[in-house]
Amino acid sequence: MIKSNLRNGKTVSIILPTYNSLNTIKRCLKSVFEQNSGYRIELIIIDDASNDGTKEFIRNIKLENQAQIKIIENKKNMGVGYCRQKGIEKSSGIYVAFIDSDDYWLENKLSKQIYFMEKNNIQFSFSEYLIEDKNKENHLYVNIKPTISIDQNKYINNIPNSTVVISNYLAKKYKYPTSRLRNDFLYWNTIMKKENIKAYNIEPGKVYAIYGCTKGISSKKANLIYHQWKLYRKHFKYSRLDSLKGIFYNILLNFKRLIKSSKFNSK
Repeated sequence: MIKSNLRNGKTVSIILPTYNSLNTIKRCLKSVFEQNSGYRIELIIIDDASNDGTKEFIRNIKLENQAQIKIIENKKNMGVGYCRQKGIEKSSGIYVAFIDSDDYWLENKLSKQIYFMEKNNIQFSFSEYLIEDKNKENHLYVNIKPTISIDQNKYINNIPNSTVVISNYLAKKYKYPTSRLRNDFLYWNTIMKKENIKAYNIEPGKVYAIYGCTKGISSKKANLIYHQWKLYRKHFKYSRLDSLKGIFYNILLNFKRLIKSSKFNSK
């Protein structure tokens, strides 16, 4: 069962898209169920036409937690951006949290994050995270600056989706992009630009989430660079020069991560 001390009777909505996630979703859900946020937790699972048993597993989970879980089942595969938007539309919490099915949260992630947001009157927050290796035995630490502005997020997305909590006001004011790639990058930058706000790291130097080593479609680097160019030109309206600069930064970053990952996985 999902923990909550119902301190104030308010709700936080958790948006969880799934697609053929049977091997990882149990771990993800366990981390959500063990959160103690001080809020009622509304878990919204959007299954994107899974065919590996994920859908049936989720249905059984719902039977055990009927009042706390909403399930949306897509008849055909629509992509993670579409799923997140459907989840946001169905959300009723005053905060909206995001998590992917191959990632999981650490203890007290939600309680620490919501406390930080309420104490500082913040609408957009995230945390640092670890990336597990292919054997799930070691973890690579990813540190992030205390705050991320639209300028700092111009070329490379520094805001990890599975750690983000935003106010319901922001979540519903801006439609989540339905593009299959880089949708979170576009969403965060739209919010920061339109609202003239920053995203805040809840505790620099402290990790509150683990990223699975397999990130699906995002692992196809060449395809990702192509879509990054489209994002710069079509959605962000960057000049060709600015877009080329962004592509260079992304290639450089991927190269550095490849070297770091190779050293990391060889240990």
